[in-house]
Amino acid sequence: MQPRHAQQDERVGKFSRHPELIAALLLLSLFLALNLAILISSGIRIGGDSPRYLSGAANLLRGLPLEGKQISYVGYVAVIAFCERIGIGLPGVIAIQLVLAAVAAAALYDLGRRLHDGRAGLMAAGLFVANPDIARWNAFILTDSLYISLVILAVWGVHTAALRKRYWYILAVALLIAAALVRPNGFVLMAVSVLYLASRATSRKRLRWLIVSGIAVAFISGAIVAARFYPSNNSKPAVLAWSNGGTGVKPWNVSMPPAPVQVEGGWAEALGYVAGHPFASLRLACTRVAIELIHVRPSYSFKHNMVLLVALPFLYLLALIGLKLNQERSLTRLIILVIGGHLILIALTFADWDGRYLLYTLPLISLLSASATISLIDLYRVKMKARHGAIGVADHCVIE
Repeated sequence: MQPRHAQQDERVGKFSRHPELIAALLLLSLFLALNLAILISSGIRIGGDSPRYLSGAANLLRGLPLEGKQISYVGYVAVIAFCERIGIGLPGVIAIQLVLAAVAAAALYDLGRRLHDGRAGLMAAGLFVANPDIARWNAFILTDSLYISLVILAVWGVHTAALRKRYWYILAVALLIAAALVRPNGFVLMAVSVLYLASRATSRKRLRWLIVSGIAVAFISGAIVAARFYPSNNSKPAVLAWSNGGTGVKPWNVSMPPAPVQVEGGWAEALGYVAGHPFASLRLACTRVAIELIHVRPSYSFKHNMVLLVALPFLYLLALIGLKLNQERSLTRLIILVIGGHLILIALTFADWDGRYLLYTLPLISLLSASATISLIDLYRVKMKARHGAIGVADHCVIE
């Protein structure tokens, strides 16, 4: 019979042979600690759009129709109504957001494992759960927490369906529908997912590009036709957002050529303005994207902005390296399509004044960055090993 200390050493040895399990437990502890600290310090928070969702949930519970923009966020409104109906209220909504965020972290790990290895997955999941800028939205009665998680889960579901086929497509479609019901941005997620799956339909590059181009043209045409029947009272903000140089962050608006005196009609008028001033419109679109990517805001503290100015360019540089290293992988194409689709939407509309829109795709950017980081670490280790080996051989020769 083994001594007690020997049995303990054996158990510790077995556990230490699973470093990824230890890391996962640490990440879970960090996730719970960070979100618990946020909830203790701020409680359940109400944002500027929260009344829209709360009143929409009240309408559902009373059997009344949704009003205005509530329809565009019917998924989130339904979540609130469900929690109110079963008696768990707003704390239940927060609990659902936290659970989905934890599941999204696990999906992000799996995506990192597929893209590179388990270490990259753990790093990507760690950057996700330890980011206070993302975690703080878990305490808000807003769509952002659920949508951030659903983007990750949708990417995981679509890529898994592409690999395993069969019933996995049902899960992928369900996740895409859920994302679209929580936020209108989810329709962009649907479009790029279709493009991704279409790109895998054939190995012939010319045919692949033909299929993808045809689907892209169909989506754009459908969007233009749908916009033609969009309520006319929404056309003024659309046109004025371009002619007034609206970026979403007023101090950084840009000057634009004036619009016609009469601003009436549908979205076609907005498209006509852009077509009439292509270079100015392109500058405005690029400015919106740059504002979202840089992520600093006049309303943030000096320290907050400095951290962003130091960390984000480094993260983006690593992401570009990760993109280069994994450019032949189909998962990389899906990631780039999702990131690009959301950035195009920002270019066509506006950057968010508090930087939330970047957070929708930041976990995917971190995924590429994690892959690059692990690759660079491995390269450094190989070089150091080779160097030490060369030194060892030289020393051996001197001794002889």
